[in-house]
Amino acid sequence: MNKSKNFYTAKKKNLVFICYLNSYKEIFAVNLQEEYEKKKWKKRLGRIVCLVIHL
Repeated sequence: MNKSKNFYTAKKKNLVFICYLNSYKEIFAVNLQEEYEKKKWKKRLGRIVCLVIHL
C-alpha cells in the first residue's frame, strides 16, 4: 500500500483502488474490495471518494 498525502492505493487481484479521504487521514483496511462489498468502510471512514480501475 502506497501513501501520498491524502491519496491511498491498494491492489487486490486485478483491481486497483485509488481512494481520497475527505475527513480521515488514517490508513484504512488493506482488503478494500472485501470492505467495500461489506459496506463497513463507509461507517469507519466517513466520507470517501473511490475510483476503481480494472487492469
